[in-house]
Amino acid sequence: YQDRYNVNIGGSYDPVGKIATAYDTGWADGKLSTTKVWTDNPVWCLYDLLTNTRYGLGNYYKISENKRGLMLANFYLMGKHCDEPIEYIDDEGNLKKRPRFALNIVIDQSKTAAEWVGQIAAIMRAVVYYSEGLFWIDIDRKKNISQIFNMSNITDYSQSGIPFRGMPNSYEVQWINPAINYEIDSFKLEARELQLDPTLEERKKALQLIGVT
Repeated sequence: YQDRYNVNIGGSYDPVGKIATAYDTGWADGKLSTTKVWTDNPVWCLYDLLTNTRYGLGNYYKISENKRGLMLANFYLMGKHCDEPIEYIDDEGNLKKRPRFALNIVIDQSKTAAEWVGQIAAIMRAVVYYSEGLFWIDIDRKKNISQIFNMSNITDYSQSGIPFRGMPNSYEVQWINPAINYEIDSFKLEARELQLDPTLEERKKALQLIGVT
């Protein structure tokens, strides 16, 4: 899939060219190419990390070969969601498009596999789990309702929350900026109420977007 349909080679993104053709025509044979190419789609980067036997988890979590097609179908759908074009305004006021989620990360620190998998999954608002000999990804996205909960089918219900003063109204966001040689950059996000009334208490929180450009 990556070899034939990768749309981000060299850092370019063509939302109406290769990407449209690839996803419109589908993935007929359900197989991956034996030739790896560069991609910043977090789903396929994660697939490589989960299955590679040298630097990944391939020797620790065996993939059931007779079910691998189910796993690839799931990864294909999630990868398609990540590659869908999203409109944005650049610094010069031009309307452009980019993939919904992209990953640019260097694994150069000693962390557990679960920590790295969790960080990559967080970039695309996803959860990753291993079940019945396969890895699965589920991204927080629009989907059909599978169950409606109401007071007639909820029993022993309880809920909890956090105090108002514990809710941040200001975020300092750290991210990787390609314009300054991929160094860490930051910007600040403030709640509308704080912007309109500077006398309000500022409740800060730091947010690190690892791998996000």
